[in-house]
Amino acid sequence: MNVSATTLHEQPVFFPAGNDTLFGIHTKPTGHDRRVGIVLVQGGDTVNVSLHRNRLAVRLARELAADGYHTIRFDYHGLGESTGQIKRLHLHHPFTDDVDGAAAYLHGLGLNDLVLVGACFGSRTALSAAPGIDGVKAVLLATPPSAGYDRTEAQGERMARSRSFRDYAKSALKPQTIKNMMSDRVLRAHYSKLGRKKLAQLANKLVGRIQKSDGLDWVSPKLLDPLEAMVDAEVPVLFVYGTQDPLLGEFERARQGRLGRIMERSNGGVTLHDSTHGVMHGFPSVPVQEAFVTLMKAWILSTVPGRPDEANSDQAVR
Repeated sequence: MNVSATTLHEQPVFFPAGNDTLFGIHTKPTGHDRRVGIVLVQGGDTVNVSLHRNRLAVRLARELAADGYHTIRFDYHGLGESTGQIKRLHLHHPFTDDVDGAAAYLHGLGLNDLVLVGACFGSRTALSAAPGIDGVKAVLLATPPSAGYDRTEAQGERMARSRSFRDYAKSALKPQTIKNMMSDRVLRAHYSKLGRKKLAQLANKLVGRIQKSDGLDWVSPKLLDPLEAMVDAEVPVLFVYGTQDPLLGEFERARQGRLGRIMERSNGGVTLHDSTHGVMHGFPSVPVQEAFVTLMKAWILSTVPGRPDEANSDQAVR
């Protein structure tokens, strides 16, 4: 019978990562030890990412421990109890050093097989780090963006891609919009930024047509290159989105190009789960959190079982 982990099975740790020292929590198996380490890499929009919304990271770690897995959850550099400073969150600059440090900590425990689990910015960070980490056996990515942009620019980028100039003109020329823009400097700046983004995207599209591009130049190589490396290494990768996630539509459009070709070449090694109802990004509701926990545990157990037999129970770390 699986026994849920508690604080008695957890150890606060500090480990080096790049030029910084990160704070993390190592949750140890409560029963037999599968000798598999799992790195939980959270999104980058919370102060203390080792907890996450509704302490979801805590629950993930403790339920995985009940199934025999070691986990480490940690604060990025510049957040929580970790040293350093975050100057900017940008998908083109994921925090790979932080994941490398967490993986090295688990390797130091003699855990040679690892699973990387990331959410949003953390999923892109986990995927970017994966090719450079020995022993990665699987990667689970919750709601990764397919494009590359600053976190504060995400909504504007998606709006600029999905709306035409006609849409902008109809919205901008409404009497109430004009009135609001005349009196609201922030709103004027917002429309100006959207207009610039649309012009830039049209220019890129034109150049792409001249170069006979597939029109998907906005899809980030920081997603595609490491994903292709995982396919070459025959490492299973699971993408997870909710049915109402805006990022799911972005992912589906990206599949029309190189992303789709990579998935086809993987022969089922790269899969998509998009049947959870609602918005998965940020895990905003309890039902979504429950669904993700259930999905994640089942996929990891079936993909990287490690040493599932009870004969290893005397090796469990208590």
